[in-house]
Amino acid sequence: MITGLMLLMAMLSVRSVTSHFPPGTCIKHCVAECTLSGIDVAICTKYCPVRCLSQQISTKQHYCNLGCMLNTCAEFTKDEKAMSDCVSKCNKTKCKINV
Repeated sequence: MITGLMLLMAMLSVRSVTSHFPPGTCIKHCVAECTLSGIDVAICTKYCPVRCLSQQISTKQHYCNLGCMLNTCAEFTKDEKAMSDCVSKCNKTKCKINV
């Protein structure tokens, strides 16, 4: 229940101006904005990949990419290049997304 409320706070607190960035850059900026608003980094790490993923892909690809990012890329939240590379690898290799 508390985690759900924290996710809701994250959604309402973090501006959507970074959503046009590539996913790795978007996630880095989203996590920074989210934590600056006082929300726990673990909550921000769950929220930001969902917010930053392209909505121009199928639902199956979206969830594949989200799972890959949460399992593989979450450790790179402080390294923009590593995050971008990891997200790109999830897109192209694991989930076969060509964006």
